[in-house]
Amino acid sequence: MVDFTHVSDIIPSHSGLQVCISDSKPVQVLQWQCQGEPTADLERGIYTTHPLHIEKAIEFVRLAIQTCSELVLTPEYSFPSEVLDTVVGDRKLWPGKGSLWCLGMQGFALQEFAEKLERWTSTGHTLVIRDAFERLTHRHFVDPLIYLFVLDDGRLCILPQFKTIPMADKWNEYEAKGLCTSDLIYVFDLCGNSHDQNRFLSILCSDALGVEPKDILEFTEGKNLTIFHAQLNQEPRHKYFRAFRSYFFERNTGRDVRIITLNWAEGTVIDGLRFDKPWSAFYKKTLKGELVERSLRAVNHAKGTYYALHNHYTEIWYSHREEHCKRFDINKGFQIGASYAATVHNEPVTQEYYLYNVAQRSWHPAPSGSQNLKDLIEGGGPDYDFPLRANPHDCDAFFGLCFGHFLEGELSAEDDELVTRLLSGSDSESDQKRFAKAAQYNRLIKLIKKQDFPQELENLIDNHFLHLDSPTAEEKLKYGNVFPKSLPPEQMHPVFSALFIISGYTSKEEVAKQVDEISMKLHPSFRNRVVIYYFSPESGKYEYFDEHLRQTRIDKATFSKSLSSIKG
Repeated sequence: MVDFTHVSDIIPSHSGLQVCISDSKPVQVLQWQCQGEPTADLERGIYTTHPLHIEKAIEFVRLAIQTCSELVLTPEYSFPSEVLDTVVGDRKLWPGKGSLWCLGMQGFALQEFAEKLERWTSTGHTLVIRDAFERLTHRHFVDPLIYLFVLDDGRLCILPQFKTIPMADKWNEYEAKGLCTSDLIYVFDLCGNSHDQNRFLSILCSDALGVEPKDILEFTEGKNLTIFHAQLNQEPRHKYFRAFRSYFFERNTGRDVRIITLNWAEGTVIDGLRFDKPWSAFYKKTLKGELVERSLRAVNHAKGTYYALHNHYTEIWYSHREEHCKRFDINKGFQIGASYAATVHNEPVTQEYYLYNVAQRSWHPAPSGSQNLKDLIEGGGPDYDFPLRANPHDCDAFFGLCFGHFLEGELSAEDDELVTRLLSGSDSESDQKRFAKAAQYNRLIKLIKKQDFPQELENLIDNHFLHLDSPTAEEKLKYGNVFPKSLPPEQMHPVFSALFIISGYTSKEEVAKQVDEISMKLHPSFRNRVVIYYFSPESGKYEYFDEHLRQTRIDKATFSKSLSSIKG
């Protein structure tokens, strides 16, 4: 059983933290998705003494100060104790007024951490809260998340929270044998004089296996909620972690809930095992059940934050897999009609993406690492290289046409949150699906090049190129992906295009149902301009399906009946 306590009950009166204050100003978040090869030790837990990691950590602190970030985050087991000592001892490195730093600390031996608390207390300019520490089980080491924020009297508040349950990974025998656990989670409610609308709390990795979401919702009843989930996790999309997150979005109505997950970057190695699924992401519920605006997707994509829609109503904004720092804005609850400007902002909005420059020994703005489509798909000449030169939106929409699930399908995550978007995968598991889709796409292009078209589209023989009409790509009724070359540019209307799809089905019955489903999303006058290639077990090769066209030839119908009902 885990207990919760409000931070306002254990510190002096406070004028408020930005993540809790009720106003329409976005919260400026800075996070570090670090990479490394830390040591795992039964006596101390997980830590690293690598000079470069320590250097990156102190420069991350300087970046937080420089950017005036209001919510500063690092993943579990990441932040070096020597850097925290430096911060505590230098007021110039403290968080700004109203800012909250949530630092997933490297492991400490229990006695070592007790001595740290004494040392920080003895400085005379700190308030060290020991409530969770005093409830620790006595084993070998601790895995703390340390909150730092400045009190109204100018002191630095140091508030350690600890893991409530050890991780159960097969590789991780250290926590099961040696981790000291606590049973207290702090809930930040420091709203100052503003309306009391927002709560913030953090959990550490496997806490999601033992902390009940319903208990969190009950303790924060009626309040908007932001949760930070710090991790060092090989399987961040494990079913139990997904269940923890989904509870907040599927069973909670009437208030905003935001979840930020932050893991170590791809390439992290512990005891010879690689961590290749970072899945650092921002989650929020969408009320419309629709894709977010194209402009917001574009802004974030350009700076290493990628979009997926999960189960129609949950937005997932996942980070690039490489090591980086990222600064982005998120919203919080505010009282409509209050004295401040009630401006509703998009979220998240990625402001900057940083890579570490070893030569200059600092974090610098930089483009996010590219995922080159040329490594996946075949160009085939200027008539067939549209996705290689298209912008991200048009590329997603184009691939959505090719696979028959349209833009909505291309940007949707699977039930297990796995992203299969061909343009940008999240990690190695995602790449497996992307490689399979790329093979299918390349097969489609080869089939189009063979020019074995039904008679309705014979005008496209030696007269076609791949294209997308960008302005209509997000309209409810869809057009095609292959256009005639003979039309002058001013007459290049999408109504003259054709839709060529490659199907994953292998039976005519299944393809017929797919045709019915696709036809409902097409302009009525366009439904006889669809070609679906599928693998036929009877012939042992890919063929185009044209029974819907045969019916059109017979009675000039425009799909007033579904093909599957005509066949049945």
